[in-house]
Amino acid sequence: MNKDEFAFDENNKINIENDNNNIDNVDVDEVEIEDEDENEGENDIFQKDNLSEASSHKTINEMYIPSITHRIVLKPNEYEIVLLLDNREVSMKTDRNYIQDNLALRGINCDTRPLVLGDVTWIAKEKKPNGIEIVLDHIVERKRVDDLISSIKDGRFREQKNRLKNCGLNDIIYLVEGSKTKQAEMFGVDRIMSAICSTQIYNSFFIKRTSNIEETMNYFSMITKSLIMKYKNKPIYAYSFKRNTLKEIPIVRNIVDKRDNCHYHLTYDFFSSINSKTEALTISNIWATWLKCVRGISSDKANTIIYKYPTFALFMKSFKKCQNDYEIEKFFSDMVTENLPKRKKITKEMAKKLYKLYCSEKY
Repeated sequence: MNKDEFAFDENNKINIENDNNNIDNVDVDEVEIEDEDENEGENDIFQKDNLSEASSHKTINEMYIPSITHRIVLKPNEYEIVLLLDNREVSMKTDRNYIQDNLALRGINCDTRPLVLGDVTWIAKEKKPNGIEIVLDHIVERKRVDDLISSIKDGRFREQKNRLKNCGLNDIIYLVEGSKTKQAEMFGVDRIMSAICSTQIYNSFFIKRTSNIEETMNYFSMITKSLIMKYKNKPIYAYSFKRNTLKEIPIVRNIVDKRDNCHYHLTYDFFSSINSKTEALTISNIWATWLKCVRGISSDKANTIIYKYPTFALFMKSFKKCQNDYEIEKFFSDMVTENLPKRKKITKEMAKKLYKLYCSEKY
């Protein structure tokens, strides 16, 4: 089943199946959650990270892993699932609260605020004033057909997809609302369908089509209720880094999830800080953009390289030492790729291509 498709299991319970982390029913990251730190106080939300003690993790400890400032655990009775709606997301100018009010009528706990990315996401919110907020792995970008056409024309379409792809969340839903309009016919239905198909195939987003705002709200309601069911009677884990950087998240997440036998989410504050448009442009950001200009280097592959070599200078200092095909292949195989999906690994052919591009006098 494709990610974020909904299906009824044998017990007639709705589940969200996910290609990336494969969370089903009461399982988190394909392993059962064990009761950890049973002797800790129930109100001790922030638990110090003492997970590097085990000698069995020698291989992982040899890798570079950014420091985790706190390991956060919200127990089942300490949080509630809340739908976050971007406060700029309105159905009509005359009634700006239409979506929020109608979701409330459907029994959905909804909060509006300016979101740094996407139009809808979900959080686990601690049940106390100024409590911790943890972002769940689902985000929705909603586009009416006319909005989609405008974003394609002005370039926002590509820019938004790139930011969503690298936002740190696994399940990205691209919702297209409405049907053919006069503007769509003038722009070209084939061009619109081509953009939608490329989003699904090349960006690996889940595409959801709805006819109108009512159908869209029903879809939001169904996801919310499914998430409530999925996390029922389960703790939710999260972490935050000392270093706020997007490039480390996919790799570190794979490592620490498998290391600790649980699935870590991001805190809302951390998620907002790393996805803010006002974040300063770094050398690593420029290096990543440069890498992605090479045909065949996706965001995932670029992140694999940047994880170990955050700047071009560091990369070239080591890469130029390769003398033959074996050393070139080993150069990339020595990167932190053991726990990564195949799509994120650098192939032999791509390794040779990069060497020819950066180290050969002729290309």
